Amino acid sequence: MNSAIKIISVFILTLFGSHAVAEESITSAKDKYGYIDFGVLLPPLQLFDRYIPIPVPQIGGGFRYQSGMNGVDTNLQIASICVATVIQGSVNWIFYPHPNVNHEFYLGIGPKISVEIVRHGELVFSPNFILGKQYHSPKGRPRHYQIEVMWPFIINHITYNSLFPAVSFSYAMGF
Repeated sequence: MNSAIKIISVFILTLFGSHAVAEESITSAKDKYGYIDFGVLLPPLQLFDRYIPIPVPQIGGGFRYQSGMNGVDTNLQIASICVATVIQGSVNWIFYPHPNVNHEFYLGIGPKISVEIVRHGELVFSPNFILGKQYHSPKGRPRHYQIEVMWPFIINHITYNSLFPAVSFSYAMGF
């Protein structure tokens, strides 16, 4: 547990790391791009009658649009290991406190719908909370890395309360 807290703390510190304040006006920070992302999903999978967060590799794609301090992100991801597969889709509102398309921190929120296939398919609805950093590579390509926290609470029309949220760490490359 302590190592997980240390990893999350280091991730948050890099997000809030020092960076130049945007010299351009807020209204001129505009960007839109498609992307592919790679990462790790830690879903609370039910195995052996317990909910256990197991690291599952994930890959996905999406589209992001930014205008000033606001943005929209849509994506579809799949995470799979031999005993479990999770397919997720979401639409998120993104807030950029200090807009600068070259290097910026952001927060996001939105609904996430997942289909979890372990023994049988489960349809899951959960709120999605995002914390991330967006920047451009030296060649001008957009990139971002983020952490998403999803707390599933409706599964197959049944209200559900998990002790563990699903957590996702991902890195995306725009095109």
